[in-house]
Amino acid sequence: MSPVLDSKYMTRDEITMAIYGMNKAFVNTPWLLKGLFHKVPYKRDMYRWFAKVTAKQAFGALKERINPLSVEHYQRLVTPQWYEQ
Repeated sequence: MSPVLDSKYMTRDEITMAIYGMNKAFVNTPWLLKGLFHKVPYKRDMYRWFAKVTAKQAFGALKERINPLSVEHYQRLVTPQWYEQ
């Protein structure tokens, strides 16, 4: 969800919002329900994993009193402690 490369055509913020828009258009309740009850066990498990991770992030954001629907919190680039600049 976070752009890591520069583009001469779009800023990072524009790329971030384009990714957000695509996910919002395709990742919705009917899509999730279709996957959660898919006849192929592997695909069903992947959708369950996705739902679990998403719920965990949303509850974590609520616990920290961060708006879970705000994409800025999830899309910030963080430099790992081990990374030397």
